[in-house]
Amino acid sequence: MNQELDGLPLPTAKAIDVQAFVPEDRLDAIRYGKPYCLQGDGAVATKLYVLLREALKRSDKIAIAKFAWHNRERLGALRVVGDGIVLQVMHWDDEIRSAEGVAPKRVEISDAEVEEAMTPMDAIGGTDICQYRDQYREAMEAVIEAKAEGHAPAETEAPAEQKGKVVDLMSALQDSVRAAKQARGGEGGEGKVREMRLKKKAPTKMAPANKRPAF
Repeated sequence: MNQELDGLPLPTAKAIDVQAFVPEDRLDAIRYGKPYCLQGDGAVATKLYVLLREALKRSDKIAIAKFAWHNRERLGALRVVGDGIVLQVMHWDDEIRSAEGVAPKRVEISDAEVEEAMTPMDAIGGTDICQYRDQYREAMEAVIEAKAEGHAPAETEAPAEQKGKVVDLMSALQDSVRAAKQARGGEGGEGKVREMRLKKKAPTKMAPANKRPAF
């Protein structure tokens, strides 16, 4: 079976076949897979590489191409990144799962609720994506390096848990009562929440074991 598959014709077995040039905003990011950096092989290929790079820069477009990868024909996008060209593997249509039926049913929301949900965006702000690190990979590399040098890996401390905001439960309950009173049109006067205290029970008297209880 493998021999039959290896014998299938692949027109792109030894080349990257450019099919079209399209604006980058025409492609949905869900299509993108892993990126690979391309390099020119030889003087002729290097010149073609530079010509393609400059043409893509000036046109603000990306090239759609076919290429062979692990005995499969794949679809890719050629994009300029810095001074190089990156081949971004793309998914075929049948490899992309439809989002139909995934979203929840219709839910009624107000503009005020949407604005409130957007508040954390302004509070947290933007960030440089380069500041994030793969801490698991770094820890694995440290363990491998320590093992290779013949000593035990250093113990790593778990990141400190972020302390959440302390909530005053009684105040929250009072706010809920006031909101409920206002919703009823102010009936019944102002509601109050009082702290409940358990009454102490009188200790139960037990008769000594060697005496019968009096009736």
